[in-house]
Amino acid sequence: MGYDISYCIVCMNRAEHLKQTLPQNIKDNLHCNVEFVLLDYNSADDLEMWCRSEMPEYIESGILKYFKTTDPAYFHRSHSRNMAFRLASGNIICNLDADNFLGKGFTEYALTVFKGKEKVFIRGGGANNIATYGRILFPSAMLQELTGYDEVMDGYSAEDDDFTYRLEAAGYSPVFFRQTEFSNVLDHSDISRMKDERYIKELYKIFLINSSFYSSFVYYLFEDNSFMFVYLLDIKENNSSNIQNGIMPIGTNDDDVCEDVYDLREKIVKMNRVNPEYKEFYKKGTWKMKEESYLLFDNDGIQIAAIEKNETSKEIPELKQKQALIFYLTRCINQLKLHENHINNAIRVNHNGFGKGKVYCNFSDKVIYLN
Repeated sequence: MGYDISYCIVCMNRAEHLKQTLPQNIKDNLHCNVEFVLLDYNSADDLEMWCRSEMPEYIESGILKYFKTTDPAYFHRSHSRNMAFRLASGNIICNLDADNFLGKGFTEYALTVFKGKEKVFIRGGGANNIATYGRILFPSAMLQELTGYDEVMDGYSAEDDDFTYRLEAAGYSPVFFRQTEFSNVLDHSDISRMKDERYIKELYKIFLINSSFYSSFVYYLFEDNSFMFVYLLDIKENNSSNIQNGIMPIGTNDDDVCEDVYDLREKIVKMNRVNPEYKEFYKKGTWKMKEESYLLFDNDGIQIAAIEKNETSKEIPELKQKQALIFYLTRCINQLKLHENHINNAIRVNHNGFGKGKVYCNFSDKVIYLN
């Protein structure tokens, strides 16, 4: 059956969110020619049990398709979405985050937009509904041309922007929805978004080394003896163009103001936006322990740093701080790839395939291979 819209949802250990949003979203669209494609990305919570006990009516009617993959050890937002997209059969594909309520009338609104204009896509927009930025609707015919989300982007941040930039590069124009009735989302912390990602699960230690009053080196050591390094600039985000609210020393009160920062302004703003002009801000390699030091080596095996406990180096012990710094790392990595795609006018990515894996449909034992 050709559906008008396929609402694609991926979920790994966020059943508590889906239990609130999915039933309501389905009820609001029972009169529409749509399907909800739910990909259980190897959840360890009660997602499958809940779908079996609470959603069989919708599965039997066909409005809900439950797929499960048992392979992933970590949550990969780009790969998981690509798998769900490949399982969709609608004329329009919508990436729908598990914490989003569509709102009554959203489907009708979307179909009107696509009917009235050629070569468009829809995206959430506006300061009041930033949590809907990930809700992107595009013609399914574009999926193979774009090859989905860039799977090099492993982690939170920028993957949605990259996908829409490539849609624009292919000649499609954005239409942003800002209606409050379409913008209701569950309120929750960023921790729940990131807790199952590889960089969180494999993290061994994080060290923060102050290099100046406005900057720090952050070293991320992982369980597989790899490391990553980023240059962290401590910038007050609100009203940052005002010199009186400019660069703040790490660990000071908001009332403290750094002096003599005007000449650094342009450079710092560019680096905070991960401008590839400053390539030294990001490095990676391997590490090993020797006595009381962590020795860091580049990819050629040359030692580039040694981390010791002292007054300028400190380990970050708190989970919340670690997750904030992991977010900064993944933002840096993903924005660099976004910039690379942008300057190369890339439309297609994932040249070795996208959304590959195997899934099971509606609790069946029959394997569906996505090759």
